[in-house]
Amino acid sequence: MAQYNSGHHLGIDIIGDVHGEAEKLRRLLERLEYREKNGIYHHPRRLAVFLGDFINRGPEIRKTIHIIRAMEMAGEAKVIIGNHEYNAIAYARGLAVRTSPSKHAKIEAQLAKTLAEFHSRMGEWNACIDWLMRLPICLETHGIRCVHACWNSEAVRTVTNSPQGNHITFSDLTETASARTQALKALMNGIKITAPASITLRRTPLSFRIKWWTAGDLTWKHIGYPEEPSLPNKPLPEDLRSHFLAYPPSAPPTFFGHYGFSKPAVPLLTNLACLDFGVSKGGRLGAYRWMFGEKTLSEKAFILV
Repeated sequence: MAQYNSGHHLGIDIIGDVHGEAEKLRRLLERLEYREKNGIYHHPRRLAVFLGDFINRGPEIRKTIHIIRAMEMAGEAKVIIGNHEYNAIAYARGLAVRTSPSKHAKIEAQLAKTLAEFHSRMGEWNACIDWLMRLPICLETHGIRCVHACWNSEAVRTVTNSPQGNHITFSDLTETASARTQALKALMNGIKITAPASITLRRTPLSFRIKWWTAGDLTWKHIGYPEEPSLPNKPLPEDLRSHFLAYPPSAPPTFFGHYGFSKPAVPLLTNLACLDFGVSKGGRLGAYRWMFGEKTLSEKAFILV
């Protein structure tokens, strides 16, 4: 598991999905009182953590990478990767083509804007891919947990205890059916379940992302994000309930992105917060200002631009 020595820092600023919005990232860092010097944003008493998905979609992808990479390499930030960075690694290494032509086409379309910005800078792009492969998949440090989509403790153990360790390796891109690859999928893509066509208004089964932290009464209608109107307000079958992790109040404060919440910036639970507010779809870019020792998350600590 990636760790961090707090040293003289007082806390950590956890930043959600940036998706190429470099100007909003600069504004957010300035709101958080980071100052740029020699091309690197720095805070004298705090550290930044980026939750992945900082490439693709936005208007300034290359500039966004430069900001985040410079901070990470200077020790001013920790960076974990998301599903978009994972797909970029797979595409750059040519493995998506070998495993599935249709998947290759989908990833290529997803990466189109990123690849266009690096079109005449392939050396720089390859160096970026090498950097992405060195970044951790999940982070647990000084009382908090950070992951891109879903903190599944079993999946975390599968990844971190494996010989490959807590970063993407060549084998992760080829062994698509391994337990480790399935664990990576849960951590970076979240958890999906499938509703049979018989209970929906559709002709075919419906696969959708679930709010994995949900506890209590579980009904088809309220477990997905976003909620799917074709699903009925009926109890979820027992065989699907194990996908919900019922994140306990005793667990460390945990931060993730990926979901693109449009709701107000508030904790999902007393110790759980999503920091993706759909910046790439007209939403806002968000961060949480966490102080060392803080156990209960507060609405006041969210900062959005």
